[in-house]
Amino acid sequence: IAVLADVTDRGVVDAGFASAANRAYLTRGGGHYLHAEKLRYTNAEAAAALARPGRYHDGADNLRVKEVRVAPGGGNNEGARAERFVVCHHPDAAARDAAVRQRLIEHLQGLIDGSDAWPKRTRDELVGSLRNKPGLRRLLRRTKAGLLRIDRAAAQRESHYDGKWLLRTSDPTLTAEDLAAAYKQLIAVERGWRDMKSSL
Repeated sequence: IAVLADVTDRGVVDAGFASAANRAYLTRGGGHYLHAEKLRYTNAEAAAALARPGRYHDGADNLRVKEVRVAPGGGNNEGARAERFVVCHHPDAAARDAAVRQRLIEHLQGLIDGSDAWPKRTRDELVGSLRNKPGLRRLLRRTKAGLLRIDRAAAQRESHYDGKWLLRTSDPTLTAEDLAAAYKQLIAVERGWRDMKSSL
């Protein structure tokens, strides 16, 4: 677990440490955690946080943030301690996400053009070849007749996540803007390490 140098006693958790038990462990002794939630494959609390209405506030570097609190399980558990989430949105990143998705759709369309005339086995082989390419696989659907099509509904669902990420924290003191800035710093550090290792 990485610890941000400028955020004392706050662990920053990746997906492998995101269980409720591990989050509880990090708060022992007065510590706190900051965890980025995946948006596509999320849990009940995170899904509730994303669906919660509210107004974004402008932050540094064109970043928009919105804080929400939801009950454990994403419901209305009376008396339960609410989870604190910060929804972050970056318009420039949203534009990049949309552009990347459009390129994926165009590439996938090129792969399946003419596939209606293929034998079923050939279509199955193409679908199998995308097993390790989730970006493309998410945008492909099969009709009842087994034909391959772009999944426009999936693309529309994904567009709701463009430029967004979700932070979960146990820290009641940091502002939403500070939490978002801290996480962006961690991303920059990790990107630097990856760049150095790849260069070496």
